[in-house]
Amino acid sequence: MFILIKVFDISDFGFNSFGWGDTLFTPVGNKLKEFSMDIDMRPNMNLITRVSGKLDTLLGVVNWEFLSLNPETMDIEEDPFIGFLPPNISSPEGEGFVSFSIGLKEGLITNSEILNKATIVFDANEPIITNEFLNTLDLDAPESQVYPLDENIKSNFNVAWTGSDNGSGIKNYSIYVLENDTALYPWIINTSNISEEFHGVLGTNYKFYSIATDNVNHEEAEPRQYDAATTVTVDIEGFELVKEELAVFPNPVSDYLKITLTNAPCGMYVVELVEINGSLFHSQIYDDFDLQEGINLNVKNYEPGQYILRIVYGNKNVTKKVLVQ
Repeated sequence: MFILIKVFDISDFGFNSFGWGDTLFTPVGNKLKEFSMDIDMRPNMNLITRVSGKLDTLLGVVNWEFLSLNPETMDIEEDPFIGFLPPNISSPEGEGFVSFSIGLKEGLITNSEILNKATIVFDANEPIITNEFLNTLDLDAPESQVYPLDENIKSNFNVAWTGSDNGSGIKNYSIYVLENDTALYPWIINTSNISEEFHGVLGTNYKFYSIATDNVNHEEAEPRQYDAATTVTVDIEGFELVKEELAVFPNPVSDYLKITLTNAPCGMYVVELVEINGSLFHSQIYDDFDLQEGINLNVKNYEPGQYILRIVYGNKNVTKKVLVQ
């Protein structure tokens, strides 16, 4: 096997495991540049297999030699039907492999190409030259960021992110969120998506950043600052969807008026009762739980007549006519 000594660090070379069929062997020692070992195949096969390896440090060539030896004479077995590697009738009985480890020289950059190939010779046959195998280096970590968000936002909002990697490409993202500058936690881990809906809480501040991982498992460093920040104010769109569900009972009313908005979005509401001429008779702040359970408004002391009930949420409102008897 040929290795490129211009890119590989020969001093960091070492023979690793080899084998055939369902057997595996490993030379004893670290970073061996040369080894030889005899493998006794008996009793299954009357044979000794001698395996040796040597690195030519000048030419950058790695050689392995497999010899089938007669156990009695320790000479090469002359019987052509006896050998350590049988025909590959039932895979993997006739398959074998070799391996080594080696370091890379300094100065290589992402997208540097590492090429390698081998020559295989069986007995006195013509050499078999393997295809050239290509590895492309990815030495750099990916980069990513969460897209900016509006300063104020509704409770359910979309968070999107993007990233890039100069080598193998991005495999996935993890998105982290800091809540009210105190609680940092992972929101999404190892996703290939580039956006998700976030469910926030009214009055809460959120900050986001992303960590990307590429296809060779390089992980982006944690950023020094957050990519995006926002504060949840009111869910105007949610209110617009449910405001017609406002229930007022009884109407006409003479004592207590019950006001209910079962699916009221999270937030604070102003409830007003205004006489038809514009005079304000009642104005009070309630939260969404109050409206969901129902508010009882005492109108016993109100003058009979027509009133306007107004529910104010953010910059939106809904009104209903109420007749007090």
